[in-house]
Amino acid sequence: MGAVFGLFTAGIDPNITGTETPTVRLVAQEMKVRTVSYAKNFAVLGAMFAGTECLIESVSWHVAATLLLLHILS
Repeated sequence: MGAVFGLFTAGIDPNITGTETPTVRLVAQEMKVRTVSYAKNFAVLGAMFAGTECLIESVSWHVAATLLLLHILS
């Protein structure tokens, strides 16, 4: 998903600096760099979201199991 965003934004807004006309090679290199960057950022964001949700679910499961056990024992 991040690679698609990177490819799309690189195609719309090329960040090639300099006075010479951009060649196909320069545009392709910049698209590759931006695609990889967006893909890495999207992967980190996804990992953070998945890790947080896993932590919340595991904690809530332990709390629910403890409450159920206390209810059965009392």
